[in-house]
Amino acid sequence: VMYGVADATYKLCEPLLTPFDQQLHALVPQMATVDKFVETNKHAYSKRLPLMDASTVLFGVCFYAVLLIVTFLVGKLLGKMKHKPLGFVHNMNLYFLSLYMWASIIITAAASGFTIWNNGVQDGTDNGWRMAKLIWLFYVSKLPEFIDTALMMLKQNYHQVSFLHIYHHLTIFCIWFLVTNKGPGGDAYFSAVLNSGIHVIMYGYYWGTMMFDEKSTI
Repeated sequence: VMYGVADATYKLCEPLLTPFDQQLHALVPQMATVDKFVETNKHAYSKRLPLMDASTVLFGVCFYAVLLIVTFLVGKLLGKMKHKPLGFVHNMNLYFLSLYMWASIIITAAASGFTIWNNGVQDGTDNGWRMAKLIWLFYVSKLPEFIDTALMMLKQNYHQVSFLHIYHHLTIFCIWFLVTNKGPGGDAYFSAVLNSGIHVIMYGYYWGTMMFDEKSTI
């Protein structure tokens, strides 16, 4: 499933991603140094994980910026919009995804004998590889979370789209790429469990509100 979803995502973005990668390396000579840094610090597990290169991360960052601009312009052009069906599906999907990550990481951490801290990546074990895939999934899950901002923009809830909100979405995506690249497992599990657990409550609340509150618009 992991490789299938990653392959489908890459094929969908390839018409944009390939020219982006070529132009990025042509315009920014320092990208060669960045690529070398990423590759030098890449864990053995990360070499088996898809979408683990700096160009893909920067493409995601640029996609988020374009998404902000487009949804702002659409909102200004069409006025305040109601997107309850889109919001319903978005929150439902992220609720179940967060629940899966939260439960799976806890189970895998328990099977690995992890404590709260001072846990290393378990190289060459089934539990180690399983945790690496879960940490990768947590990193990739930051991409669909970008839609949170798009929905706020379409609703013209601009007060919610603060600097802190944008900063959080951008930096958490980049940071978890670095974590997954260097150490996909070990102590990384603890932050992933906390964040996933919070998102279970958050997206569950939004999803439940839309199911049971007739006045809810998104």
